[in-house]
Amino acid sequence: MISLGIFVQGCSSDFDSDVKIENLDIPEEYNEVGVSHNEGLEYIFEEIKALGIEYTKNPRLKSRPFMENKDEFIKQATFNFCNQHEQLQKHIDICKHVLKDSPSLKSSGMENFSPAVQQLLNEITSVLSRKFKENELSRLKALLDVINQKAATTLSEADAAVIYCATSTGYHSYQYWRNNYKKWYFALNYPEIMEQYNNEELHQLQLKNGKIRIKGWWDDIWDTVEDWWDAGSDAVSTWWDNNGSTIVESDSMGAAAGILYAIDSGAATVTMVFGPEGWVLTIAGAATSGAVYSSAIAAVWL
Repeated sequence: MISLGIFVQGCSSDFDSDVKIENLDIPEEYNEVGVSHNEGLEYIFEEIKALGIEYTKNPRLKSRPFMENKDEFIKQATFNFCNQHEQLQKHIDICKHVLKDSPSLKSSGMENFSPAVQQLLNEITSVLSRKFKENELSRLKALLDVINQKAATTLSEADAAVIYCATSTGYHSYQYWRNNYKKWYFALNYPEIMEQYNNEELHQLQLKNGKIRIKGWWDDIWDTVEDWWDAGSDAVSTWWDNNGSTIVESDSMGAAAGILYAIDSGAATVTMVFGPEGWVLTIAGAATSGAVYSSAIAAVWL
């Protein structure tokens, strides 16, 4: 039995929505990869939330585990997102190909990239494994832009595109997950509460000692009589602390893997043509679909 308590609370987040987010120093087409990636994650979250509500109401579904076939659910949700996205739907065949090979995205074959690209991908992973506070977001940008500059000066345009997509995805992913990991946790683990809370309230929930509630100024009054709350650590924050870097890194490497599969299949041309229908946006479709799938699948399996 889950104990639920709703109290008046102030709104808080790890990254304040009023903080101006500066783009990375890369061509704008690649910054859009990260933006689209975050839109894809939000689309999949809404699909999971809707499934949770249906699961709770349908007795036949409740006889089976929630999200019984996780891989197929995330793959289909990712495809549906790409198919309804104004830019990505123009390259839906690329997205379809990447998702067809989606099991391999979890072991993404980075060894098939050149040593120079592998080195920079490793540097991206190292940066994203760190923890950054809200006022340190500019430092995350600076560290990733050092890698982008290395790519611009040492790699071919095609190889540099891989790095730009990976840094853009990681940069935006870090911001998305720090603001949204709680609602994902509760959607995946407590689908029965999805209809009770809106998304903002879901991010205010905490789980301690097996009990769920919204923690706010009310706790200052009740601290003396509700020692059970203070005695335990927040299970949701612990989950993120243990797994957050894995999820964000999966995003970036999924973006790189998506490009790799598209190129290896011959689905993407090898001619660099900047513009609405050029190769840049074609590989952006591959990167976005690979990143969205990899990130969501990492979250649902952790």
